Amino acid sequence: GGGLPPTASLVANPTSISAGSSSTLTWSSTRAAYGCYGTNFSPSGTSGSVVVSPTVTTTYYLTCENEYDAAFAEVTVTVTGPPPSIDLTSWEVALASGSLTTGSAVTFVGSVTNGGSANTSSTFSNRFQIDLNGDGTYDTNLDATNSLAGINAGQTKTATSPTWIAVVGTHKIRLCTDSPTSVVTETNEVNNCGADYTFTVTAPADLTSGAPTLASGTLDFGSSVTFTAGATNGGGTNVSILFSNRFQIDLDNNGTYDTNLDATNSIDGLNASQTKTATSPSWIATIGTHKVRLCTDSPNSVVAESNEGNNCSADYVFTVSPPNPPTATVSAGPSSIAVGQSTTV
Repeated sequence: GGGLPPTASLVANPTSISAGSSSTLTWSSTRAAYGCYGTNFSPSGTSGSVVVSPTVTTTYYLTCENEYDAAFAEVTVTVTGPPPSIDLTSWEVALASGSLTTGSAVTFVGSVTNGGSANTSSTFSNRFQIDLNGDGTYDTNLDATNSLAGINAGQTKTATSPTWIAVVGTHKIRLCTDSPTSVVTETNEVNNCGADYTFTVTAPADLTSGAPTLASGTLDFGSSVTFTAGATNGGGTNVSILFSNRFQIDLDNNGTYDTNLDATNSIDGLNASQTKTATSPSWIATIGTHKVRLCTDSPNSVVAESNEGNNCSADYVFTVSPPNPPTATVSAGPSSIAVGQSTTV
């Protein structure tokens, strides 16, 4: 007579799961000399278990065989609810540190949100992109200094840019999450870049001085004279603080500024492209050829400028003459007399 056929058993625990969850398939057999085979899963050996995570309702089939016959078993795992989703989006960028003036070291910050229904444990990077002058081309990439080590459903985390040295112009910047290399599988891969943040970088203040002119007095020895000159802000940023100004006199025009005359009027702020006037105190003129210049934001520099080396003006060269020498005349009348006579001198 023939031998005994095999037996096969297949169960699932649980038999109903929500999307994204798992079930454990357990199988066993007897007399399965030729082994066991599966459909929709891969059994290893004639008994064992395996974890499955179907996204839709799935029936699993088991076949166990020997030389006489085959045995069959099946089990269905029902999946309820929508499949889990991950969807990373970026928010508009904001300035984190620094000032929007030329040469300033600035950083930006942006937020990343997982708008899906499932968590992601993947570590992913984020990239800030700058469109210089807002012409539609993202010219500069700044990869965030902090990768995000996973993000739960509904959670928001922050990304920070490395330092960028600001250049003059009106620019745009955006944050693209899971970039430059995409490692997170999402339901929507095209919404990872946020809205543009538009910002303008201006040239900082730059104070310069015009050459002085004589304001009052005459260029004569002993005369009380004053000088006047203009201070101009040639930069792109207004100055809103009070600063002083100094006139310097090089006596005898020998390259050494011997006398300092601090302006009688400090300048209370100076807008971009604006000029204001500084006036010296009185100076008693001395004999010789001299020169005078105005140095703005001096003697104490209090204004942050793009160029701190151009605050002094060109020289105004002038000559103070000595006073006219005295004159004297003498005469006698008559100029010839006899002995004993008189004359008037």
